[in-house]
Amino acid sequence: MSSGNARAALAIVCCGAIARDVLAHAGPTRVIALFERCFYLACPSGVVCIGTPAIGAGPINVGIALPDGIAWPSLGVMLDAEGEADGTTCRIGDGFALAVGSGETWHPPITPAFDAPRVKSGLLRLRGLARGLPPHDGLARLVFGEPHDAKALPTIARAAKGPIGDLVRGLPPSLMAHTWTADTMRAATLLVGLGPGFTPSGDDLLGGLMLALTAAGRITLRDALWHALEPELDDLTVPASAMHLSAAADGMAAEPVHLLLNALLLDSPDLGARLDAVAQIGHTSGWDCLAGVVLGLESELSVASI
Repeated sequence: MSSGNARAALAIVCCGAIARDVLAHAGPTRVIALFERCFYLACPSGVVCIGTPAIGAGPINVGIALPDGIAWPSLGVMLDAEGEADGTTCRIGDGFALAVGSGETWHPPITPAFDAPRVKSGLLRLRGLARGLPPHDGLARLVFGEPHDAKALPTIARAAKGPIGDLVRGLPPSLMAHTWTADTMRAATLLVGLGPGFTPSGDDLLGGLMLALTAAGRITLRDALWHALEPELDDLTVPASAMHLSAAADGMAAEPVHLLLNALLLDSPDLGARLDAVAQIGHTSGWDCLAGVVLGLESELSVASI
């Protein structure tokens, strides 16, 4: 690969903890998705999302100081463009170079302790704030109990209605037994890759569920869910979504999701503002992830009340 026309390496403003580790490994890279504000780069040890600081902080996000007026194609960043990382610099062709050791490293905020009365109050307030807001697409309406005509449900929601119902019924017994029942694990697996979009709605919901299990201290159950899902990901979903699920299995998601989760756990006055921020993530991704969080926390509350 010629480097005679290579530009100076761009500096990172903020790099997610997982992205920092991924970029430290040398080897070939390839652009697997390209959007206006960001692109996803497949690396030897995982996938990262590189974009302007406007993409926000998250475990696999890399915010860079892109010069004004510069678009990705002018830097040689195009779909399927290939490059190389050497642990110090990540290059794509001769136009894009990233100083992988620069910038701050983002870690998620500390999660408050799970206090059942406070969480119950937060969830009740959240349901009130969310009334009428979950999008018609995606899966959130199934969890938030929005009125709907079953015949008018989108195809994805009709496909997910059975598995989500099985999760609602099966999670409390699994939590009480400290192990997954076969039917509940099967219901979770049926959600993998379910739905259109860059990160399918079923994946987003499962990611939210793993965050809720983390917040409730159910690390063993979270890890067991991940170990059951991981072998299915190559066949059932896309690499970028699998990477987001891997981050959720480590208790990490986009920063707005953590801020909302903490507001729920603390029954914080800023719950409404945190909900607004999560609702802006993707087409339905924020809502679908929140549906998984709510499903997990409400299941934990049902067990705590016994």
